[in-house]
Amino acid sequence: MFKKMLANLPFDPSLLEKLVFYSKKVKHEAGLRKAGFWLLALTLTVQAGIALYTPAATSDPAVPLIVGFILAVIAGFLYARSRIIALELEIIRLSYITAGGM
Repeated sequence: MFKKMLANLPFDPSLLEKLVFYSKKVKHEAGLRKAGFWLLALTLTVQAGIALYTPAATSDPAVPLIVGFILAVIAGFLYARSRIIALELEIIRLSYITAGGM
């Protein structure tokens, strides 16, 4: 999308605002992805540490890994859901603007 907007910039200079907005949005999303990756890596490291260093008499050592995996799947689902909701809100905002709002 960035290349398409950049290619059409000479024909429609008003795309500059959209280009700046898109650039800021991409940088923000990249930061969120990076933070999410590091939090996920930290979570898995902590879960692996718990699984390796628990006393043998407590329970099965695979239980904390299973719990960590389930939590990671839930977090991934919620992250994907929030991205879908953000996309839907952007579509609604654009349709409102094109219909004469704002």
